[in-house]
Amino acid sequence: MRPAGAAAIARQIKRSAIIGDRFDLQRALTDAVTFGWVPRIGRRTELGYRNAAMLLEERLGAGPGQKAIMAGRTGTQDFTQGGTYTKALNQWIPFFNIGTQTPYWLAQKAKDDPKGALAAYLTLVAMPTLASEAWNRSDPERAAAYEDIPQYVKDRGVVIMKPDPWLPPDKRGNRLPNYVHIDLRNLAGPAILTREAARIAMGNAKPEDWGEVSLGLLGSMTPFTGDSGVGALGALVPPIVKTVAQEVLNKDFYRNRAVVSQRAEEQALRPSGAIAAGLRQLPGGENVKASAVEFAIRDIGAGLGGTLLAGADLAARAKNGEPLSDAITGGPAKAPIIGGLAGRFVGSSGGEIDQDLRTLHDATANAYKKELVEALQTSPQYQRAGAPVREEWNLKAGKLAGSLATAAIYGTKADPNSVLDSVQTNPAFDALPPERKAEMLSEVRAMLAKQRAGSAGRQAQAQEKVTEITRQLRSAS
Repeated sequence: MRPAGAAAIARQIKRSAIIGDRFDLQRALTDAVTFGWVPRIGRRTELGYRNAAMLLEERLGAGPGQKAIMAGRTGTQDFTQGGTYTKALNQWIPFFNIGTQTPYWLAQKAKDDPKGALAAYLTLVAMPTLASEAWNRSDPERAAAYEDIPQYVKDRGVVIMKPDPWLPPDKRGNRLPNYVHIDLRNLAGPAILTREAARIAMGNAKPEDWGEVSLGLLGSMTPFTGDSGVGALGALVPPIVKTVAQEVLNKDFYRNRAVVSQRAEEQALRPSGAIAAGLRQLPGGENVKASAVEFAIRDIGAGLGGTLLAGADLAARAKNGEPLSDAITGGPAKAPIIGGLAGRFVGSSGGEIDQDLRTLHDATANAYKKELVEALQTSPQYQRAGAPVREEWNLKAGKLAGSLATAAIYGTKADPNSVLDSVQTNPAFDALPPERKAEMLSEVRAMLAKQRAGSAGRQAQAQEKVTEITRQLRSAS
């Protein structure tokens, strides 16, 4: 539709919202079944703001005409604007063009109205960001819950912890932070800088945090979004290709987490499990996981995919006579169907601390495994052994590395003597130099002294040592 003034836009809204004949009824029913009303609502919401900007320019500015039309078009970021290469990439990567406009849009608004831009920054960005940062860190329990919120959530806007900072534990004993999230969209970049300035002033900033800050700024000002460098580069990959790459690498580029993990398997909905079970019956599909299926559906289908999964999960629960309230865990943002809308404001994403612990565990296990396997494979006993024995020793080396990493990061309640015996009788340990053997046994004894285990112990340890562990993690990476 070619813009022809506010009256024409109003007529178009009216025509699309009224059922006047059987064709309108057929369109409405088709939209209801295929969720066509979702993009319609989005378009009308966007059009309402642009209409208001155009009316304001007509009444208080230069009157009807080209300036009023441009005011409506530039009131928010223009999804059709972009250069030749950006528009070409946008054919393969949805919303790539809009992701390139933020720096120009912010600079243009500041240039056109410096006083208005400053007032908007102070009232819409600076004051809410500073107040929320002070509130979130004013109480130790609240600060611990705030640390557990994923970085990509914080970098999208303002996070405000609720007075009771933790949601009730779910059936598995996991606790999620309880907060409200305000998505600032194209104002997220200035909010990130303001938040980091507040952290420096409050003495909470660390030099190693600037890697995450840089990625957050990059994601807020460009299409390159993600919690890691790989995630940022993933913006150049078309959606379906990126989904396949993430599945193969078992890496969620955006959240910087594993696609398939024990936690993800526990949280996968029933339809994902049913689809995975069906795929496992096919040749080559023996190792398909429910979490991998769910990730693919949500990554490719976006909000619609998640809505369909949640609806099917509710239907399965109703068919089995199970209480539907069991499907709503983790607050309104996790509720089926309405969770996508509620999640824009009421947040419950967590696990950042636990994710840091798991990542540190994996890095520690890999370091131990590399050392043990190299020592084992260079030993004369290994070189003289046959292939079956070598394979068995390699597996034992990997198992020992995992056990040592678990003890180092989470602790263990196993009997100290049995642990020490399992270490000393392992062929990989036997292949180490004598001085390294003594060092490793000393490390193991120190680990055993911690005597921490279980999910409750991990949570307590994470809250006690989050600063120390995240510093180690970021330094290692």
